[in-house]
Amino acid sequence: MEKTTALIIILCSSIFTPLSANPCKPDSCDAVFGPRIRFPFRLRNRNPTRCGHPGFDLYCNALNQTILNLPKSGEFVVDHIDYAAQALFINDPDSCLPGRILNFSLLGSPFRGAYTRNYTFLNCSSDYLDYTSTRYYYMPLFCLSGRNHTVLATNTRPAAAAAEVPPTCRKIGSVLVPLQWTLAQFYWSAMDLREDLQLVWNQPDCSDCESRGGVCGYKDDSGPEIVCYRPSKSGLPRSAKYGIIIGVGIPALICTIGLACYACGVIQSFRRLHRRHLNSIN
Repeated sequence: MEKTTALIIILCSSIFTPLSANPCKPDSCDAVFGPRIRFPFRLRNRNPTRCGHPGFDLYCNALNQTILNLPKSGEFVVDHIDYAAQALFINDPDSCLPGRILNFSLLGSPFRGAYTRNYTFLNCSSDYLDYTSTRYYYMPLFCLSGRNHTVLATNTRPAAAAAEVPPTCRKIGSVLVPLQWTLAQFYWSAMDLREDLQLVWNQPDCSDCESRGGVCGYKDDSGPEIVCYRPSKSGLPRSAKYGIIIGVGIPALICTIGLACYACGVIQSFRRLHRRHLNSIN
């Protein structure tokens, strides 16, 4: 019996692996509006270092906004994170995204633009109403414009490039902008430079784990191995279910076999006594 108990303990200990529970809990700067922060991201100064991947640190500002600091571009508000698609959506904390786009760069970060479009910016010496004619493929950027000048932008595509350039404008520069995958990919939209920028990452690759309802994390407190923590749908980890089945099933099986053997012994003893009794009568 002692050997059986030891065997059960060994089997159960081999099944209860670290994949049963993620040691890092999700966090957020704002419990209502989010976004929810979990691996590979972490909130700096609030979550342990091992709860996030290098280069994915975020932090909360005084307005409880979630902030990402890009090495070459500065601070941006994180509005949403799609963990299954491995994408995050950012915007300017001061509500002037076009001004940030002029000097935007993802160098030094783990992110890239999934869907990009090249834009040309122009500084013009007259009111924006002068450029609302349909012969121009430009849109005014009001947060960069003033009383005596207007900043315009156009996407550098064949139709736009062939458009007439306003004579009172000079080129500021061109930049590749990481847009969202929307209908704006197929037509010229004035919302292109006002909506969030969409960034994606390739490593660590947790898209398959996330799509199956799991969460990635480091396997232990040291070492680079990343594993998928998959919570059980019924509330108990799968390893716990296996442990219960083995812990209860094996003793029950042993008891059943023991009772069967005992019953067989009793029946055989009864038969022997019965034969002896018949022999004594004869």
